[in-house]
Amino acid sequence: MLKYLTVFTGVVLWVCSCKKNDSFPVPATVNIVHAIANGKPIIPVFGSDAIEYFKAAQTVTFGNAAIYSLPGGLRPVYLAKNTDTTNRIYDSEIDVAAGGIYSLFFAGDTSKPEAVFTRDEIPIYSDSTAGVRFINLSPASGPIKINVKGTAISKPDFSDIGYKQISDFKPYLATAAITGNRYIFEIRDQANDSLLVTYTWSYTRFKNNTLVFSGAVNTGKPVALKIFQVKNY
Repeated sequence: MLKYLTVFTGVVLWVCSCKKNDSFPVPATVNIVHAIANGKPIIPVFGSDAIEYFKAAQTVTFGNAAIYSLPGGLRPVYLAKNTDTTNRIYDSEIDVAAGGIYSLFFAGDTSKPEAVFTRDEIPIYSDSTAGVRFINLSPASGPIKINVKGTAISKPDFSDIGYKQISDFKPYLATAAITGNRYIFEIRDQANDSLLVTYTWSYTRFKNNTLVFSGAVNTGKPVALKIFQVKNY
């Protein structure tokens, strides 16, 4: 009996040792953001194989985002329209680190989408604060600047954000003193201060958002300018 008990104890210790020493890779997360102004829903694919079951594939519609997890390393990525999965409208690679947090924004038009790939450093707040950043994904637009409604236009919170450029996260007070838990942003043309669009940002305390300036008014197929929000939790 003692012999069997010794063997059993040894097996348990070996299994526990294996579990303790095993390392499981932490995946990277990539937030795919669809800001292609005249774009149909897109299907992002991480890999090089053709889409076999396109009806079950996850799609991302204009003005929305979707989060994907994938192993670290150099990873192929391509886009297809949900109406034509045989035609790749974007085909490239991204290099991601295990455990890293990334955003992959798509802008331009469906004939030639343009990408902005960033590794995100998400601020952590310990007080009543929320954070926001802006990215300009409006093709043919000039640089923009942003101020909170009612504040001096000459002292914007963000400025000189050109096409495909992104700002840092900026913290905002998120206490009970802020009416409605929101800020109203005015997005203006950097060159002449003209108001392009306004957006009401309803924040979540301690969290961060990216506000995407999208649409295209200076192109052959105009699409109304708009802001949409992406979660960076």
